[in-house]
Amino acid sequence: MGNANTASLRLSRLPVRSTVLWLGLALVTLTPATASGEGRVLLSASRTTIQLGDATQVEVEIEGQQLDKAPRFVESENLDVTLAGRASSFSMTNGSVEQRTTYSFQVTGLKEGQHTLGPAEAIIDGKRVVSDSIRIEVVPAQTGRPGESRLSPSSRGPAAGTKSQDWYALAELSDTKPYVGQSLTYRLEVGVAVAIRGMNWERPTWGSLAPEPGIEPGQSEHPEVLDGRRYNVTQLVVPLFALEEGASTIDPSTMQIGVVRRGGSFLQPTTQRSFSSNAIDLQVRPLPQEGRPKGFGGAVGRFGLTATTDRTEVQAGETISLTLKLSGRGSLRSPEIDLKLPEALKVYSEDPERRVRIVGSELRSEVLFREAVVPLEPGKYTIPSVRFPYFDPEAGRYRVATSQPIAIEVGGTAVVDPAIVARSAELTHAKKTVEVLGSDILPLHTGERVLGDTRIRLLSPWILVLLIVPLVGFSGVSIAHNRKRFEGTSRGQEQRRLKAARAAMKAVREAGRDNDPIEAERAVRSYLGARLDRSADAFSPQDGAAALSGSGLSETTAAALGRLLERCEAARYGGGSTDGLAEDLAAWTTTADKEWS
Repeated sequence: MGNANTASLRLSRLPVRSTVLWLGLALVTLTPATASGEGRVLLSASRTTIQLGDATQVEVEIEGQQLDKAPRFVESENLDVTLAGRASSFSMTNGSVEQRTTYSFQVTGLKEGQHTLGPAEAIIDGKRVVSDSIRIEVVPAQTGRPGESRLSPSSRGPAAGTKSQDWYALAELSDTKPYVGQSLTYRLEVGVAVAIRGMNWERPTWGSLAPEPGIEPGQSEHPEVLDGRRYNVTQLVVPLFALEEGASTIDPSTMQIGVVRRGGSFLQPTTQRSFSSNAIDLQVRPLPQEGRPKGFGGAVGRFGLTATTDRTEVQAGETISLTLKLSGRGSLRSPEIDLKLPEALKVYSEDPERRVRIVGSELRSEVLFREAVVPLEPGKYTIPSVRFPYFDPEAGRYRVATSQPIAIEVGGTAVVDPAIVARSAELTHAKKTVEVLGSDILPLHTGERVLGDTRIRLLSPWILVLLIVPLVGFSGVSIAHNRKRFEGTSRGQEQRRLKAARAAMKAVREAGRDNDPIEAERAVRSYLGARLDRSADAFSPQDGAAALSGSGLSETTAAALGRLLERCEAARYGGGSTDGLAEDLAAWTTTADKEWS
């Protein structure tokens, strides 16, 4: 369909990808974590309202370097909890490896009423860490056509006028009374009990809600038996947020399918059918004015804030990498933090890194703020706590996420303000010598112009040029085409990298002779990029050493690069000494090139 609001659904079940554990173990081995934040345990459920005897999927997500044992639920009375699976993933942040483990549970309601599940408890890095609790409502079992028992009676969707009940579509919203700015999930369940070819979803109008930008709807498929009949069930989870207060309605979702005639060939023409889900009424509430904290920027959800550094003891002029991690349930669209440091600590900020994903039926957000902190004077300092105010829709009140303070000790002697050093270096580098090479104004000729013989001769140079130029152009195009084909081969790409590496080595040697550490570092990073076939412009000292460990260089040479890049950072940010730095970079490049040759 050509409608921009129409999406095609995949009905074939996706193959399960096996987890490549050895890759994660290799990362842990090559890049040890220099500092780890406190572990976190997050508890979520795909549905918090189920019927008696029905089940919901509950996920326990654990963040931490070392998980000592599987999580357990402190309270689960009147609920049957069964472990359904486990998945692990690894990610590298600022030179340290973060581990995330997700446990899936099937939770079945055994008794009607409101029941508490959790908190989930886990032992991470030898410490007990618990999650929040969630409330599961178990309602009486309903009877009726397939799919009606999946949602509350007010959410039932018609089966598009079919008596055979061959399909159904049901929609629900995670909260029909949200606050402005609150993240929600729209869940659409589509069940089909007949053979079909293709399914299209026409998106509804969202009323006073809007889709979360940059996040695609989640999709899952599974078979299910309802009232003795087998259905292929597709579930869509669409992340939304409340845009403005007031009452509104989410229109029904419309599904279009091609039904294959019973007993016929799958290649025969299909019969087009359409059916719709239920509409959903909602009321968006305004955020309360009472109790609104200073600095509140509109974040709605439940969030935590942690602070970590790569080290706490440095010399004046050296760089400390500070990472502030803001994460939790809800959307963090443009969060801001106010980091106030002593005057003796200079800070250089990077652009925040935002990650958003759907876990079960919830939206999880994570924003990393990375700061380079450079102490200018020796002494004992404290990186103070950072506050992030937000509104908790479950509690109906404002809260403040706070990071822990970090004490640092600085030795050595005081250094020059790095901002002044940087500006002076930029001004010096920007100066250019102006040299008059000549005049582009030709003298005016006066008097008569001699035209000479104007007759065209066949053997004149101009005629020969007109005859030869097409041949030369054709040959040039042919040579360029063959060269382009060669550059696309692996041998051509290898030659291109070697050529770039030679050019970078030449630049390093020239910078070493000129005692120019800035140009030498830039040339070394270009050399690494050519040799490793990846960009090395943003390599930290830890990243550089880790990347070279598996590239064929000795551990001694790889470690030497890390120390050289640390000296470069100290010179750039902290006004450290640059004596001999350019020559050392040139010498390291020569050693590395010999080992690679």
